[in-house]
Amino acid sequence: MTNQIKGSAGAATSTNQPLPVKVAYCLYARKSTESEEQQVLSIDSQIKEMIQIAERDGLTITEIRKESHSAKAVGQREVFNELLKDIRSGKFNGILTWAPDRLSRNAGDLGSLVDLMDQKALVEIRTFSQKFTNNPSEKFMLMILCSTAKLENDNKSENVKRDLRTRCEQGLRPSMAPTGYLNEKRKDISELGIRQKFKDEISRYNKFRKIALGKNREKSDPEEFDAKSYAVYLLTEGSIAEKRELLSNLKSRLILKDRVITIEAGSEK
Repeated sequence: MTNQIKGSAGAATSTNQPLPVKVAYCLYARKSTESEEQQVLSIDSQIKEMIQIAERDGLTITEIRKESHSAKAVGQREVFNELLKDIRSGKFNGILTWAPDRLSRNAGDLGSLVDLMDQKALVEIRTFSQKFTNNPSEKFMLMILCSTAKLENDNKSENVKRDLRTRCEQGLRPSMAPTGYLNEKRKDISELGIRQKFKDEISRYNKFRKIALGKNREKSDPEEFDAKSYAVYLLTEGSIAEKRELLSNLKSRLILKDRVITIEAGSEK
């Protein structure tokens, strides 16, 4: 009699154990830029790797969704917002993605994911190397990784602003070069071909003196070349193209005082 009671109690206990929840995954792939030329293989490679993991672990991928949009701002990604909506409605209860930063780089979207986990609507988030469930430690780790991605984004913005300010202080353009120009390292005057242009002009001047004026003596010597004086000459008498070429590559500072431009001494030779 006692054995029968124990047996029935054991059967009752086994039937009360929760059955494992079947997870219907949505594979979400994202790249940061909307340009087709940049990160062109990023989304396809993410999908390929995660499908291989799903086949290896026997996971059910219900749908694959992808988008090209930055995750920096809250609520700006249409595909991601639709994914959250479908999780709330019960269409999906799991997310398969390459890394946590593919899902969120801001506190708002991260909060939405954690809330869905708390409501048990989102059972699992699985990445290439990790798994996150409705477990305090795993949710905490998910929040740390996504917060780290946000910190990386914020630091990148500050670093870019700092570098742009530095370029402005150096007299360089902080943005792309204007049409018809290339972004190159600053060059010395001799590297610009100005020295050769100067020699060519001296040669032409000597020929002019000899042929047109009939003067063959007191030729000018191209070796008596002063780069700063010639730069001043170009700034005052040169063509627009010569002025642009000189100013875009000049290392020395130009000083404008009393409507007179002078080149700061020290760096050009």
